[in-house]
Amino acid sequence: MGTRSLTYVYDNGEPIVCMYRQYDGYPTGHGAELAEFLNKCDAYNGIGCLSAQLVANFKTAAYNIYLHTPILGRDDGQEYEYYVTENYCRIYDTRKEENLFEGSWVELEKYCSSEKYGEVQLNTKKNIFDGSMVSQDWLKSVLLDGVAVVNFVKVDGTERAMKCTLKEDLIPQKVHETKRINEMKRITSPDVLPVYDVETNGWRSFRWDSIKSVEIGLV
Repeated sequence: MGTRSLTYVYDNGEPIVCMYRQYDGYPTGHGAELAEFLNKCDAYNGIGCLSAQLVANFKTAAYNIYLHTPILGRDDGQEYEYYVTENYCRIYDTRKEENLFEGSWVELEKYCSSEKYGEVQLNTKKNIFDGSMVSQDWLKSVLLDGVAVVNFVKVDGTERAMKCTLKEDLIPQKVHETKRINEMKRITSPDVLPVYDVETNGWRSFRWDSIKSVEIGLV
């Protein structure tokens, strides 16, 4: 389940790069990685040089990252847009149609790891899921990074604790292929999140509004 984003890099007021990201485009994913790159890239000869290094940093495989024509107003199904100039970045949420952040690269790094986007203490169990889009993005980022236990109410009214993940290297390749074939046959509702159950070794799903709590750091 992808969270798409576009990253524009500007030079003299004009976009020179438009980098499309197929998944992990939310602030705790792409935003945090973008901030880390920008704050560590202290040797570049102008925005053009920075842009080339940025693309090289993110394009590590034959998927996920693509270059699109840098035209403002593109509709690539993106949920977030990142606008970068020298020592400045803005994050725009296309669903809310509002800016989430404007500030320096250092402030960007602090923002993307802030409590607003789901920072929690490890080795704890907390009822931290409130059903909001921010919580949904946070949970997806947790599952893409590792394993969590999601406690939710099943259709029959009983509660279940599912140990699950979306991290690619924890999911067997054969299972990946089965999911791809199934996705071609049906469209997954935005109200439902498909996940890989690491205990039953298969794809399962739950509704966002059925989640009671999430456990991380203990699994």
